[in-house]
Amino acid sequence: RPPHSGAADDKVSAVPAKTEMGSVVQFACFWAVAGKEAPVGRVGQPEVIAGRVSFFVRADASFVSGQVIYVAGGPRD
Repeated sequence: RPPHSGAADDKVSAVPAKTEMGSVVQFACFWAVAGKEAPVGRVGQPEVIAGRVSFFVRADASFVSGQVIYVAGGPRD
């Protein structure tokens, strides 16, 4: 039985990540601005975002329900 059977959806909200698919955005200015928008000053890395997504399918996350994890490089003012 899945750990979240019958539970509300969980979500991951992330900053732009420069992936292979994202590389179609050839505008250097887009990536520069996107990086500056994140509190840590850079765009996201796919591995970091995937790690937060995989948390929700682990058995030890079975009591987590209806939550949003923000993968955005920290809080903004």
